[in-house]
Amino acid sequence: MHAAETLTEVELQRPQERPSRLLRLLPSLTDVAFLMPVFFLFLTMGGASRMLEGDTGWHLRAGEWILAHGRVPEHDLFSFTRPGEPWFAWEWLWDVLFAWLHARWGMAAVVLASLVVISLTSALLYRLSLRKTGNPIVAIAVTWAAVAASSIHWWARPHVFTMLFVVIFYGMLDRHSEGARARLWLLPLLMVVWTNLHGGFPAGLVLIGAYAAGELVAAAVEADPALRRAALRRSLPYLGTGAACLL
Repeated sequence: MHAAETLTEVELQRPQERPSRLLRLLPSLTDVAFLMPVFFLFLTMGGASRMLEGDTGWHLRAGEWILAHGRVPEHDLFSFTRPGEPWFAWEWLWDVLFAWLHARWGMAAVVLASLVVISLTSALLYRLSLRKTGNPIVAIAVTWAAVAASSIHWWARPHVFTMLFVVIFYGMLDRHSEGARARLWLLPLLMVVWTNLHGGFPAGLVLIGAYAAGELVAAAVEADPALRRAALRRSLPYLGTGAACLL
């Protein structure tokens, strides 16, 4: 009798366990957000060839030159009208990394790596939107809108890293403003990488400045001296981070 009861209990539990196991196999909305640019690219934009254009070529050639000579060029290597004129490869780190990928696995690797950066940006944006809204449907809708709006700039070029770093910087700054441990000391280190990947790095300084300005304005208009001092203290990490990013 006891064995029969135990068997019955197990049988009753099994149908309840199966749905949970199936649910674990389904992709999360974060996974959907990560894959969203892939679906968007291949279903509405004509595929991976859409990500290639003229600038990709000279970036790769500049990277090959740097790998061959061990230094960043200071003069124009490619121009027909201004050969030898002063020129600096500001985005040399992207050039080197992607020239290395191209040398080993071809243009497909260049496109794939760029698409991974875009997909990672999409996933992080979804997580940020979910934290701010608390609503997964709203968060995925915001992510879809951002993916659609940014798709005109989906090229295998350095600027895709600026999209990624803007989301990272905003997420870390916003977490810090909410009182969470956001490790702002990482931002100057990330800025070093960003600066050598793409010239859009001033966007990071703008974000830091916006948060610092918000606290300084709060300190200026706050009547309570204690709250004013608190706002000033909150501005110091932003100001310090911004100063470190300029080094």
